[in-house]
Amino acid sequence: MINDKKAGPPSAKRIAVSLHQPAQERPRSFKTEEKTTILDPASPDFEREYWFKRRTRQMFRVKGVSWWPEELPSVEEYEEAVRNLERVNWRVNCVLTHCAPTSIQQKLDRNYTPDRLTDFLQMVKRRCQFDYWFLGHYHRNCVVDDRFIVQWEQMAELQWE
Repeated sequence: MINDKKAGPPSAKRIAVSLHQPAQERPRSFKTEEKTTILDPASPDFEREYWFKRRTRQMFRVKGVSWWPEELPSVEEYEEAVRNLERVNWRVNCVLTHCAPTSIQQKLDRNYTPDRLTDFLQMVKRRCQFDYWFLGHYHRNCVVDDRFIVQWEQMAELQWE
Protein backbone atom coordinates (compact mmCIF):
# COMPACT_ATOMS: atom_id res chain seq x y z
CA MET A 1 0.00 0.00 0.00
CA ILE A 2 1.40 3.39 -1.00
CA ASN A 3 0.13 6.44 0.84
CA ASP A 4 1.11 9.85 -0.57
CA LYS A 5 0.28 11.86 2.55
CA LYS A 6 3.17 13.37 4.46
CA ALA A 7 4.43 11.47 7.48
CA GLY A 8 5.68 12.99 10.68
CA PRO A 9 8.95 11.81 12.21
CA PRO A 10 8.93 9.22 14.98
CA SER A 11 10.76 9.64 18.25
CA ALA A 12 13.91 7.56 17.79
CA LYS A 13 16.26 6.23 20.45
CA ARG A 14 18.52 4.34 18.08
CA ILE A 15 19.31 5.04 14.46
CA ALA A 16 20.81 2.02 12.73
CA VAL A 17 22.38 3.54 9.65
CA SER A 18 23.00 6.85 7.95
CA LEU A 19 22.65 7.71 4.30
CA HIS A 20 24.38 9.39 1.43
CA GLN A 21 27.94 9.79 2.64
CA PRO A 22 31.13 9.19 0.67
CA ALA A 23 32.45 5.64 1.08
CA GLN A 24 35.39 6.68 3.25
CA GLU A 25 32.99 8.44 5.67
CA ARG A 26 30.22 5.82 5.93
CA PRO A 27 31.39 2.86 7.99
CA ARG A 28 27.83 2.17 9.14
CA SER A 29 25.80 3.11 6.10
CA PHE A 30 24.10 1.60 3.11
CA LYS A 31 24.10 3.32 -0.25
CA THR A 32 23.38 2.24 -3.79
CA GLU A 33 23.37 3.44 -7.35
CA GLU A 34 20.15 3.81 -9.27
CA LYS A 35 19.17 0.50 -10.84
CA THR A 36 20.10 1.21 -14.40
CA THR A 37 22.45 -0.10 -17.01
CA ILE A 38 26.04 0.89 -16.38
CA LEU A 39 27.99 1.62 -19.55
CA ASP A 40 31.77 1.33 -19.52
CA PRO A 41 33.49 3.88 -21.80
CA ALA A 42 36.31 1.37 -22.29
CA SER A 43 33.92 -1.06 -24.00
CA PRO A 44 34.28 -1.28 -27.80
CA ASP A 45 30.47 -1.00 -28.13
CA PHE A 46 30.16 1.98 -25.79
CA GLU A 47 29.19 4.60 -28.39
CA ARG A 48 26.63 2.37 -30.11
CA GLU A 49 25.07 1.36 -26.77
CA TYR A 50 25.10 4.95 -25.50
CA TRP A 51 23.21 6.37 -28.48
CA PHE A 52 20.77 3.45 -28.59
CA LYS A 53 19.86 3.97 -24.94
CA ARG A 54 19.50 7.71 -25.48
CA ARG A 55 17.19 7.21 -28.49
CA THR A 56 15.02 4.64 -26.66
CA ARG A 57 14.94 6.75 -23.45
CA GLN A 58 16.39 3.97 -21.31
CA MET A 59 17.86 4.75 -17.91
CA PHE A 60 21.62 4.37 -17.85
CA ARG A 61 24.70 5.77 -16.23
CA VAL A 62 28.27 5.97 -17.42
CA LYS A 63 31.02 4.38 -15.35
CA GLY A 64 33.44 7.03 -14.11
CA VAL A 65 31.14 9.88 -15.22
CA SER A 66 27.78 9.43 -13.50
CA TRP A 67 28.36 6.18 -11.60
CA TRP A 68 31.30 4.79 -9.61
CA PRO A 69 31.68 1.25 -8.21
CA GLU A 70 32.57 2.80 -4.84
CA GLU A 71 28.93 3.90 -4.50
CA LEU A 72 28.01 0.37 -3.41
CA PRO A 73 28.88 -0.93 0.07
CA SER A 74 31.93 -3.13 0.40
CA VAL A 75 31.79 -6.61 1.95
CA GLU A 76 33.25 -5.08 5.11
CA GLU A 77 30.46 -2.48 5.25
CA TYR A 78 27.78 -5.17 4.93
CA GLU A 79 29.48 -7.13 7.72
CA GLU A 80 29.71 -4.06 9.94
CA ALA A 81 26.02 -3.27 9.38
CA VAL A 82 25.12 -6.80 10.54
CA ARG A 83 27.43 -6.48 13.59
CA ASN A 84 25.82 -3.15 14.51
CA LEU A 85 22.34 -4.63 14.26
CA GLU A 86 23.38 -7.71 16.24
CA ARG A 87 24.78 -5.42 18.95
CA VAL A 88 21.26 -3.99 19.47
CA ASN A 89 19.53 -7.38 19.01
CA TRP A 90 18.10 -6.30 15.64
CA ARG A 91 15.85 -3.74 17.38
CA VAL A 92 15.92 -0.08 16.35
CA ASN A 93 13.40 2.71 16.28
CA CYS A 94 14.41 3.95 12.86
CA VAL A 95 16.38 2.78 9.83
CA LEU A 96 17.80 5.30 7.33
CA THR A 97 18.98 4.14 3.90
CA HIS A 98 19.31 5.54 0.42
CA CYS A 99 17.29 2.83 -1.33
CA ALA A 100 14.58 0.40 -0.28
CA PRO A 101 14.48 -3.31 0.44
CA THR A 102 13.58 -5.33 -2.66
CA SER A 103 9.91 -5.86 -1.74
CA ILE A 104 9.33 -2.15 -1.09
CA GLN A 105 11.24 -1.14 -4.22
CA GLN A 106 8.99 -3.41 -6.30
CA LYS A 107 5.90 -1.71 -4.84
CA LEU A 108 7.33 1.67 -5.83
CA ASP A 109 8.22 0.62 -9.38
CA ARG A 110 8.21 -2.89 -10.85
CA ASN A 111 10.81 -1.81 -13.43
CA TYR A 112 13.55 -1.71 -10.80
CA THR A 113 15.60 -4.88 -10.75
CA PRO A 114 16.69 -6.31 -7.38
CA ASP A 115 20.41 -6.18 -6.73
CA ARG A 116 22.81 -7.23 -3.98
CA LEU A 117 22.07 -4.16 -1.87
CA THR A 118 18.26 -4.26 -2.12
CA ASP A 119 18.38 -7.98 -1.32
CA PHE A 120 20.59 -7.25 1.71
CA LEU A 121 18.12 -4.59 2.83
CA GLN A 122 15.33 -7.14 2.34
CA MET A 123 17.10 -9.44 4.79
CA VAL A 124 17.37 -6.51 7.24
CA LYS A 125 13.65 -5.82 6.79
CA ARG A 126 12.85 -9.47 7.58
CA ARG A 127 15.09 -9.72 10.66
CA CYS A 128 14.99 -6.25 12.17
CA GLN A 129 12.30 -4.89 14.47
CA PHE A 130 11.82 -1.21 13.66
CA ASP A 131 9.17 1.48 13.88
CA TYR A 132 10.02 3.43 10.71
CA TRP A 133 12.34 3.13 7.73
CA PHE A 134 13.29 6.38 5.97
CA LEU A 135 14.71 6.28 2.45
CA GLY A 136 15.22 8.46 -0.59
CA HIS A 137 16.37 7.62 -4.14
CA TYR A 138 12.96 7.31 -5.82
CA HIS A 139 12.26 11.03 -6.38
CA ARG A 140 8.92 11.12 -4.61
CA ASN A 141 7.39 11.70 -1.18
CA CYS A 142 5.13 8.88 -0.01
CA VAL A 143 4.51 6.27 2.66
CA VAL A 144 4.59 2.57 1.75
CA ASP A 145 3.02 -0.04 4.04
CA ASP A 146 2.70 2.49 6.89
CA ARG A 147 6.36 2.22 8.01
CA PHE A 148 8.46 3.02 4.93
CA ILE A 149 8.74 6.78 4.46
CA VAL A 150 10.12 7.80 1.07
CA GLN A 151 11.40 11.37 1.17
CA TRP A 152 12.59 13.46 -1.72
CA GLU A 153 11.50 17.07 -1.37
CA GLN A 154 10.91 17.12 2.36
CA MET A 155 13.00 16.92 5.47
CA ALA A 156 12.13 15.49 8.86
CA GLU A 157 13.88 16.10 12.14
CA LEU A 158 14.40 12.86 14.05
CA GLN A 159 14.17 13.31 17.80
CA TRP A 160 15.13 10.82 20.44
CA GLU A 161 14.99 10.67 24.22
